[in-house]
Amino acid sequence: MSNLMVTAGLSAQCPRAKKERGRARRVMPKVFTSCLVTGQPIDTGIDDGSFARLPDFVGKIFCPHCGTEHDWSKDKARVMDGEAPKS
Repeated sequence: MSNLMVTAGLSAQCPRAKKERGRARRVMPKVFTSCLVTGQPIDTGIDDGSFARLPDFVGKIFCPHCGTEHDWSKDKARVMDGEAPKS
């Protein structure tokens, strides 16, 4: 497993579309990990297409929910359509 710092995703086309104000817009599935303190999802900034191509890694991500940095990896992340669920 490499010790890769993951900071941003690459763009890719997504066939999914979401209706917004009468217009369709593309919604790219995004990769989220969870805050270890609150359990809230953290957007990694990586899209589904980029995530599949990444090697195994352990990275660090700043958490906007608790204000600390968390370790995360591919096995701790999940892909969700569009934005994180509202809580």
